[in-house]
Amino acid sequence: MSATLARLLAGLPDTANGIAELLLEQECRGFSDEAASCPIAAYLSRNGIVRPVVSETHANSLASNNEKLPSGADELDVTLPPAVAEFVSRFDAGNYPELDLNTEMAFDGVGQ
Repeated sequence: MSATLARLLAGLPDTANGIAELLLEQECRGFSDEAASCPIAAYLSRNGIVRPVVSETHANSLASNNEKLPSGADELDVTLPPAVAEFVSRFDAGNYPELDLNTEMAFDGVGQ
């Protein structure tokens, strides 16, 4: 799964804006400043990664039941490619509001 996690991250577009467009097309939205429920975590989860957690520098995931990891570890850790790290930083700073479920929730209450 470590190879799969790394492969999925490496397969994302090579710019933060390109990643945002892909995530929007695939309806992978999430909450800013929430490592386990951001759009990248949603994307990874949709692609079979178990309980992904994404920081500004790394992605972590629990190993699946059938997976054998080196040294008996039960969690995987992969360094984010630069464009993914840039996307996460920008998203958490308030860019890409169309992907932020916090923004959607704020608008849901407007006019009520």
